[in-house]
Order: sequence, then structure tokens, then C-alpha cells
Amino acid sequence: MSLRSLNTLPLTDTLDVLLADIAMRIQLSRTNHKLAVERYEALTEWIERSDSPLHERVSLLYPQGSMAIGSTISPKLKNDEFDLDIIAELLLSAGFIPSKVLTILYIAIKDKKGTQYYNMTKRNSRCVTVYYADGMHLDITPAIRISAQPPRTSHIFHSNPEDPTDQDKKIIANPYGFSEWYKIQTRPDQHFALAFAERTARYERGMIFAEAQLEDVPKLDPFYQKSVVTVALQLVKRWRNVKYDSRSGRQPPSVMLAKLMGDSKLDNGRLSAELKFQAGKLLKLFQDCQSQGQLITVTNPTCKVDVFSDRWPANLTEQKVFLDDLTDLSFQLTRLSSGLDLNEMKKILSKLFGENPSHKVIADFNDQLGQRIDTGRSRYNPTNGKIDLAASGIVAAPASVIAANSLRQSQPHNFYGEKK
Repeated sequence: MSLRSLNTLPLTDTLDVLLADIAMRIQLSRTNHKLAVERYEALTEWIERSDSPLHERVSLLYPQGSMAIGSTISPKLKNDEFDLDIIAELLLSAGFIPSKVLTILYIAIKDKKGTQYYNMTKRNSRCVTVYYADGMHLDITPAIRISAQPPRTSHIFHSNPEDPTDQDKKIIANPYGFSEWYKIQTRPDQHFALAFAERTARYERGMIFAEAQLEDVPKLDPFYQKSVVTVALQLVKRWRNVKYDSRSGRQPPSVMLAKLMGDSKLDNGRLSAELKFQAGKLLKLFQDCQSQGQLITVTNPTCKVDVFSDRWPANLTEQKVFLDDLTDLSFQLTRLSSGLDLNEMKKILSKLFGENPSHKVIADFNDQLGQRIDTGRSRYNPTNGKIDLAASGIVAAPASVIAANSLRQSQPHNFYGEKK
């Protein structure tokens, strides 16, 4: 395998580094990921306890949504979701009505007064939610598998206790199929995945700008290794949450964004280029729909009757709001890539992704750049604002890329395994 030159290595461009560092600050930390897994496992055992109404009636529990594809972001805004979405595949008759399926799962988790989940459990229209004191919540969606259908195609159930029962419905869905499709569509480039993983590991150890020695590379695991599309998706989700933080009503669902971004990718290892490509693609899709007076329709590629856009957008007005947002996003990303100084970049990044992570990233970057200038090691060109990060030592060439001949393509990570 031929090695890339330092100029073409991932995360050696100023904008790419700043975007990656924002992504690292907004994604779910390894500590919180571990906590989510522990709670998932504890809840699994609880649902199946000997006196549960679902004892020996649970065939499988598995993650869906952001946790299944590695795009979860931490709660930094009011509308950020610190949640884990779980499918509980139940061994119940296909004739069970929606309200009864949701109620039996609710009772199995809540149980009687004095038990651990009694005051933490709420029955919603499509799932049962367990709320934790630290803000995390687990959404458990009951499902009954449909025979003679692709793997894990199931009925999920809608039943709002406040609505008449004639509005209850069964919905065909396959979240597992979608997550597998997404992971295949967005297989990571090993250079980007490992460069991002190393940088994330150092950040979590408080060493984000430390010079890397080959023997001092933190041990990596698949949790850290993401495709450039998935990191771009996390940034888009954060941008969406910033835009909708003060708005009422629904926002574009994450699974819709994941599907649209997973359809195609630039995949050149440059995070800023991928983000700009994906924003432009989304803008064109919504422009076409709006100009034709149609609401966008997004379906699960592994289950066409599974519609991701069934509850958003509700009308053309809602769609137009998001279209205007995308227009601004594309414009601001174009400005960012035009060679602005760090002050201007900070203003734009703060507008897109929020002041807190953006200001911290720029401050850290400025501190390190100042140290390089003081020691005469900066490769900064004041005429165009360009910084040779690798030459300056601000970003060390990833050891995993230098040793690329020994690398193997990382395999998709199964966060939880499966339960028989």
C-alpha cells in the first residue's frame, strides 16, 4: 500500500481539524457510551426476570437509530437527545392490538411500587421510555416479527392513550435493516477513520494537541473509528439542533438525514469537503421538492413501506423553513473554505454549531499556534491565512497512517451483540 504524503493526509487542514475537534466535543463520550450499554444490559435482564409478564417472551433486543450507526451526539442543547433507542422483539401473537402490546411492555418495566424503574417509566405512543436522573433516557420500542419477510422486518405499534382506539395502528418497519444498509454505504476510509480515532482518544485523555510519538498511540477500538460521512452526519445533526433549539414543533428526524446522507458520498478523506458536499446534496433535494409543491418522502431502503418522513414535514411551510436553513448552511460552508482568518472562522462555526464547542476549539487551536510562533516552529503564511499543520507540529501525522502497510480495514462494530 502506498503512503499518502503529509499534504494529503486526513485532518491536516485547518478547517478539517476545527470541524473534527467540534465533532469530538459534541459526540457521545466513551464514558457515556459505556454507561448506556450497562443500562441497556441491566434493563434487558429486568424485562426478562422470572415474575415479568414478558418472561420467556422476548426473543431479541437490539439498538436502533443513532447508537446503531455510531452517530449519537451528547446533550448540549435543550433539544439534544441523550437517548438509546432499543427494539424489543417480543414473542407475542400477531393478533395483539397496539395498545395491549405497549401496555404489557410498560407493566413489565415499571412493575410495582418500590422497584427500581417504577418512578422512571413512561408509556408513549410508540415506545416505553425509562428516564435517568442524569438526563439519559432509554426508548424501548416493542415489535413483533413478520414471518416470510426480510430479516427483522416487524410490526411496531402506535397507540396514544389520549386518542380513540380506532386511531391505533400497526406500522411495518425494519430499523435493523436500515442500520446495516447505512454501515455498508458509509464504510470508513481507513486513513480518516484511524486519524479521527487517534485524535479523539487523545482528546479524551486531555492530550488533543500533544505531539504523538509512534510508541505513544492510544490503544484504539471500533467505538472511535467513524467514516467521514458519519462525522459529517453528527455535525449536521448538531447544526439542526442549534437551528431548532428555540423553535416549537418537530424537527427533521435524524434517521431521515442519515438515509439522505448515506445515499452517496464524496469520500475523499476531507471532512470539510464531505460536509459541504452533503449540505449541497440536501439543499438540492429540498429545493426540487419545494419547487414542485411536494413534501419530501424518505423511505427505508430495506423496507419501502417504512417511511422516515411520516411525521415531518407536516406541510410545505415546515419544509421551507428547513430549506432556508440549508441554503444558509451551504453558504456558510463555502465561506469557511474560502481561506478566512481564524476570527472569521470562529464567528461562522459558532453560528453553525453553537458558541460553546466552537469557542473552545478555536481557543485551543490559537493557544497551540501561539506556542509554535513563540518557538519559531510555525508554518503560518500571513498573506493567505494558511497554516501547514503537519510542518508546524500542531497536528502530528497519525502513526496509524505512517504505518499504513500494516493496517486492515476496520469492520463494522456491533455495539451490543445479539441475544438469543
